[in-house]
Parts: sequence; C-alpha cells; structure tokens
Amino acid sequence: MSVEEQLAIFLYTCVTGLPSRHVAERFQCSPDTVTKYFKAMLFFFSSDPFYS
Repeated sequence: MSVEEQLAIFLYTCVTGLPSRHVAERFQCSPDTVTKYFKAMLFFFSSDPFYS
C-alpha cells in the first residue's frame, strides 16, 4: 500500500471517527490492514524525527 493510501486511511479515520470495519469497506481492504497502517501513521506523526 502506498504512503498516500496510508495517509488517506489515517486522515479519513481521524476525521470521521468510524471504526476500522467501516474504513476497511471504504478502502476495500481488511480491518487488520486499516489498523496496521493507522498505527504506522500515528507512530510516524508522534515520533521525534517528525518534530525536529
């Protein structure tokens, strides 16, 4: 999955507040995939290199 798609999943989830099951249906992937990439983006944006 591309970085753009990962970011889209992250932003869509943050804005809508929908559960991963609904986001997965929207992006045509599994809820586990949504959770995996949401966490990856969350860790990226909360890491030190992002803020320095």
